[in-house]
Amino acid sequence: MTFAFRWHLIFSIVYNGYYFAPERVFLENSLVFSQKTVNGEVRLRCCKGAAYVLGRSSTTSKLYSEEEASMDSLENFDPEDTTGFIKIQAIRLKKYSEEWAV
Repeated sequence: MTFAFRWHLIFSIVYNGYYFAPERVFLENSLVFSQKTVNGEVRLRCCKGAAYVLGRSSTTSKLYSEEEASMDSLENFDPEDTTGFIKIQAIRLKKYSEEWAV
């Protein structure tokens, strides 16, 4: 679920009169949690009701790491693991736990 899609859900919930519903509280808290480590700048061009991203920058985090995005850099990765959903999810969860262990 993308960031923009979550906001659309919150707007729909509020518009339909469910501001005090547990779904709204859950979605809002999810957004707050997901944005804790977000920083930097985004340059936009706004034109006729649309926003176009011109550039992104961050001084404290990598916006994209080719090494982290490539399966070639994973030390314990075996292509046979792609057949197992649990093993693939474990790669993501291990990476997440390493970031929070610092």
